[in-house]
Amino acid sequence: MFGALPIAYFSQKYGIRNGLVILFTTRSIAFFLLSLTNSFICAIGIASLVGLLSRGTAPLIESALVMDADNNITVKMLATLRMIRNIGFAAGGIPAGYTVWVNTTAGYRVIIAISSLIFLLAAIICWQFQNKNIHFQKPHSLLKIVLKNYPFIVLTSVYSLAILSAILLGIGIPLWIIHKSHVPSWTVGLIQTLNTFLVVLLQRQVSKNTEQIKVSISRFQLGVTFAAIGSGILFLAGENSSSIINMFFVIIIVIAFTFAELFIIAGAEGMSLSYIPEGQRTVYFAILNLGFAAATVIGPPLATITSTGTAWWWLIWALFFSCLVPVINFLPKPSTL
Repeated sequence: MFGALPIAYFSQKYGIRNGLVILFTTRSIAFFLLSLTNSFICAIGIASLVGLLSRGTAPLIESALVMDADNNITVKMLATLRMIRNIGFAAGGIPAGYTVWVNTTAGYRVIIAISSLIFLLAAIICWQFQNKNIHFQKPHSLLKIVLKNYPFIVLTSVYSLAILSAILLGIGIPLWIIHKSHVPSWTVGLIQTLNTFLVVLLQRQVSKNTEQIKVSISRFQLGVTFAAIGSGILFLAGENSSSIINMFFVIIIVIAFTFAELFIIAGAEGMSLSYIPEGQRTVYFAILNLGFAAATVIGPPLATITSTGTAWWWLIWALFFSCLVPVINFLPKPSTL
């Protein structure tokens, strides 16, 4: 949360290409040092630096792709980017999972060093980009302008609440499988596999026409509705169902929460394009990403409490998401700017 805006300001002043090159080079150096260190304290420090930089990278990549594109092209490119990113998660998960299975110090050092080389390659690729000049405003004046755009701030706040469903999918459901269900723990891997498959298959279709404000609102609402349905099913699953029934529940739940993630992100990003002034996408994308960053801060402890507590917590989540659905319809429209 602390890294996104300063990185966006820097890149808006000195160019997105330069920002990406510096980010990827720094991350490459950090991963290389991480592969060498024997100190836990140093490892935590380096990992914190990587985390600080990683949240600021996505808005820059998005801005580099869609800086001069109209909204129709933008939603298609952002959908393709999310699809490729999920393929990357799956591709990276294979060697990472094998490394964890082998469980040797040398294996961990090698996989982290390979990551360092990948970031270095990314920096070299980004250096080939054109370093487009962006109209620069001082951070304090730009922040005032963004904060005055209250419809966008409200949208970001609601998005941060809705995207908590993705944290429940990534953390809450695996913990529920381990602690509460009667299915084998290996099914935790099924979540990532099924989620990646559905995202790659459906991402572009879900994002179609979301540059239109009415379409993006309906997709946003549909995503939150899926989150409510998934939470309701988890409540009904309870703790005492048989392994076969719970396996069926796991598949349905993962599909519901994956659809929630797909529709929420597509809807929120599509809506955001209508709120962003021309030439300010870098900073506005960074602020929208803060909504997800906020969810990653408050979401994990809530997901842990929910998954290790009683089934009633899932009912609370179902009611929470159900109440959020009509709120989206009353978000301030861009015309109020």
